[in-house]
Amino acid sequence: MVAGLSLLRLGYAGAFGVAAVCCVIAALRARRINHCDTRRGLVGLLVISSGWALVQGLRLLAPWRELRVGLVYLGLIVGLASVGAWLYFCSVYTGRSYHRNPVYRRLALGVFLTISTVKITNPIHGLYLSVKPLAEPFPHVGITPSPLHWGVAGLAYVLAAIGFYMLFQLFNGTRYDTTRLGVLVSLAGVPAIATIVGYAGLGPFIQMDYEPIGVAVFAIGTLYFAEDTFQSVRHHGRIQVLDDLDEPVLLLDATDRLRDYNAAAEMLFPAVPRSLLGTQLNDLVPEVASAIEGDQQTIERTINEETRYFTVTDETVSLGPHEIGRTLIFAEVTEIERHRKELARREEQLDDFAEALTHELRNAVTIVEGHLSLAKTALDNDQPSTVRERFETVQSTTERMNRVITDLSTLAQHGGLVTKTATCDLGDVMDSIRTQRKLSELTISVGRNGTIEADRPRLTRLFIQALKFASKNNATLVRVALIENGFVIEDDGESVPADRTDSLFDYGEAVPDAERGGILPTVQTLARVHGWTVSVDTAYEDGLRYRITDVTVKRERTHSADGSL
Repeated sequence: MVAGLSLLRLGYAGAFGVAAVCCVIAALRARRINHCDTRRGLVGLLVISSGWALVQGLRLLAPWRELRVGLVYLGLIVGLASVGAWLYFCSVYTGRSYHRNPVYRRLALGVFLTISTVKITNPIHGLYLSVKPLAEPFPHVGITPSPLHWGVAGLAYVLAAIGFYMLFQLFNGTRYDTTRLGVLVSLAGVPAIATIVGYAGLGPFIQMDYEPIGVAVFAIGTLYFAEDTFQSVRHHGRIQVLDDLDEPVLLLDATDRLRDYNAAAEMLFPAVPRSLLGTQLNDLVPEVASAIEGDQQTIERTINEETRYFTVTDETVSLGPHEIGRTLIFAEVTEIERHRKELARREEQLDDFAEALTHELRNAVTIVEGHLSLAKTALDNDQPSTVRERFETVQSTTERMNRVITDLSTLAQHGGLVTKTATCDLGDVMDSIRTQRKLSELTISVGRNGTIEADRPRLTRLFIQALKFASKNNATLVRVALIENGFVIEDDGESVPADRTDSLFDYGEAVPDAERGGILPTVQTLARVHGWTVSVDTAYEDGLRYRITDVTVKRERTHSADGSL
């Protein structure tokens, strides 16, 4: 019987000894935590809990009654200190700042010193508890708690419960799987039940503080079996302000799988539901994956039918020596990107202007010089009719140069990027052109099946240039109609060989010829300032048909798929 009781005593002491050793081992492991405050808080909690467990074990093994009683009081003080360490750890781990608040720190220190003083002086006043020797189930020191003791214990449990609340609130708010972590945190509080049962004399447990065992289980479990989740959730708690940021943020793990994102990113990537968390980034938003892997760090997104641009900043997330993921932060640069594109377009346009002017001026000068020389020869030979023909050619050449200058002036006036648009009915625009210009040689057909968003003066200029080309292209009929994402302009004039259509919209190429070569490039420029694209339908053989796409069509009716009327 005595041997059995001795084994039970050794079992109790051994449990506390193992808890003390586990807390020390976990404290050494906790030194790997990268975040300074979390590391300090957890190491402090484990060191104090290790000391508390050691005191409890020595209390059971101490050979003298006086030493056992002294260890009882020491255990009460160390146990109270562990409550402060627990709250400090919970505050830093969940991303709160209570541990930094000077009022709370002074209040905590004052409460600790006051209660510790009451405990230490208990042998004098006896108001906190009374100590008595117990023989069952083996010789040890028992305690008879006073109402003051129960009040202090109640306060300690309430404070500890606040820490548990902070942790479980964090677990509930994160999008990580925190099941194992929640179980381990719960195990940290289970031994408190044994403590209460033991002091109340309602169960098989002797009067001891069993909480260090729970802390040891929690520490070993989190740092050795759930470390990744523990570290990741701590990181989430530290950056839980993400949802308050305007910038979209994506969180990736070490294998580039999407693990989390904030509310702003949810607006930027509405096609990525939370059910797809854990999927490779390249499978969800390949343009982002391409941006962070390539030299171009800007992505284009359409939000509420508006094209917007974002730069991507890629930051590595490390825990100690290990990379555990990446943070992608998106900063909107729509205005900057638009200005950049506008400057590039303007630069291209200036190059086109220079090329067109150089080409036209050289042609004109060559023609004028040649015909003036021929006119001089004809004049010397007394050939007035020939002189007249040469001068008429010179006059037509200078008139064409005037038209070229007028066209380039139009581009200079209307070549800036469109910033404001209005709803335009194609039929109304064409009607206004009819009333302003004589177009008796052309029949104009407009499919009145919708409206588009455009800058009306520039759109008007675009159609004027298109009609001008049709007139010079020997057309008698021009048809305009909406298609799904833009509109089509076609005429029944001369067709252009398929191998030359790529040059139709290039300045200086003189396609189809010098007379018509500078018109369609102006059409393209007036389309580009809207952000539209111009392309030739090479399958059309009854004249010339070209599509203007990337247009916002506000209303639409049935039409043929190829854009014919």
